[in-house]
Amino acid sequence: MKRLHFLAIVALGAAVMSSCGPKPDDCINCTGQGIIKTTYLIDTAIGSITVYPVLTPRNYDFCDSFVYKNGAFMEPYRVHPKLLLCTKEAARDTARRYRESPALNAADQPCVCRINPDKKFNDSDGKPKNDILFIEGIEKFPNSVMYLRTPGDTTKIRTYFNYNNHDDPFNGLILRHKNTRVIESKMLKSGIYEAELMFFKDAAQQVPLGNAIKFRIAIIRSNKVCNITCLKQARDQDDTELLN
Repeated sequence: MKRLHFLAIVALGAAVMSSCGPKPDDCINCTGQGIIKTTYLIDTAIGSITVYPVLTPRNYDFCDSFVYKNGAFMEPYRVHPKLLLCTKEAARDTARRYRESPALNAADQPCVCRINPDKKFNDSDGKPKNDILFIEGIEKFPNSVMYLRTPGDTTKIRTYFNYNNHDDPFNGLILRHKNTRVIESKMLKSGIYEAELMFFKDAAQQVPLGNAIKFRIAIIRSNKVCNITCLKQARDQDDTELLN
C-alpha cells in the first residue's frame, strides 16, 4: 500500500512539473513547421534572393492608431501631448466612458494607448535584431507584389508592391491606411503567417518573372513564447531571444 502511495505522489509531481513549462504544441518549431531560411533562384541572368523568415520585431504600446512622422511610425502620445499612455485599468475606463458618451472628443478621452509589458523585448540596447522581414537580394528585382496571410485564410492582411528592406519593410505592423497622418494599425500577435511573393519583368506588373514564391514567417514578440530551431533560420545570429 505504501508503494502505491509513493508511486501516486511521483506521478502527481511529474504532472505538476510538466504543466509549468511550455507545452510542445504551444511552441513555434521553425524547422518542423516549414519556417526555413531559403534561397530561391529567380532568374539565371539576374540572380537569386534569400528569405530570412524569423522576426523578433520591436513591440509598441497597444494603441488604436499610429502616427507617421519624420519617416517613422510612433505612438500618438509621442506627438500629441494631450494624448496619454495609460495603464490597462485606465484604458478600460476610457473605453467605458467613450461607449457611454461617444460624442466626447480626444481631449476628453486621452487614453489612446495601453502599456505593453513586453515593449522592451528585443530592444534592450536600442538596436533590435531580426526586427523586419529581410529578403537578401530583393533590390535586384524592383517589380514585385507580396501578400501576407494567416494560415488557412485567403484574406490578405497586407499587400506590398515592390518590396524592399528599407522603405516600410514588414515589421509585424498591419496598416489599414498608408500615407496619411494618423494610421489605423495593429500589431500582429506572435505566431505563424504565410507570404506569397511574385516578380515581374515590367513596372506595370503584367509579365511574370519566374514562379510565385510561397513561404512561412514566424513572429516572436515575447520570451513567454517558446521557440525551437528558429535562430538558425534568422538573419541576425546573435539574437538572444531565439533558440537553436
